[in-house]
Amino acid sequence: MNLTFTLAETNPDGETLPDPGVEYVQWTESYPIDCNTFMQDDSKKYVKFIWDPNRYINVMVYNFTTDESNSTILGISHLPFSTKGNTFLEGLSSVEYTYLSLSNLRFPYCASINSLYINAQSTENLYNSADITVTVAHELGHYLGLHHVFYEGTEDNMDGCEDTDYCEDTPSYNKYEYDADYIWLSLEMYLRTISIHTL
Repeated sequence: MNLTFTLAETNPDGETLPDPGVEYVQWTESYPIDCNTFMQDDSKKYVKFIWDPNRYINVMVYNFTTDESNSTILGISHLPFSTKGNTFLEGLSSVEYTYLSLSNLRFPYCASINSLYINAQSTENLYNSADITVTVAHELGHYLGLHHVFYEGTEDNMDGCEDTDYCEDTPSYNKYEYDADYIWLSLEMYLRTISIHTL
């Protein structure tokens, strides 16, 4: 794919946006917002917040609520649809029609980003796991149809390496082992940074 992302200069009505790519929307419900409830709502009430998905990628930015497990969710996205027939892509939701419109959507088809981490960025010496640039790229990958490379099975078997991303050329891996290695590598890099600055 050769993609170029461009910030919208005008809204769908042709009015110039003061900040390119940004529309400020007043939220009248409780805040922060439960991202799963927002993304999965199929009552059609949140469709009013998105622009024509054939012309725009809708990215919602808001504070996410914290769930009971206190886990941090940086972003969440819908996967695209795939038309039934010879061009159907395995792993995506199949649909009969070839053109998506706001009128036939019941949920806010978009990516959502947790604004609590909007300023999180990596430095030259230290990677920040909440880096907003990485989060947006990650969620746009899902929006365009990419699954996680690691095994996404049941909770009691999350350390498996079964291929679940529908791409034979990207081998699966053990996420638990990867995360453990990443923590140690991050700590090692951090300690090296500390020693460099304290010489």
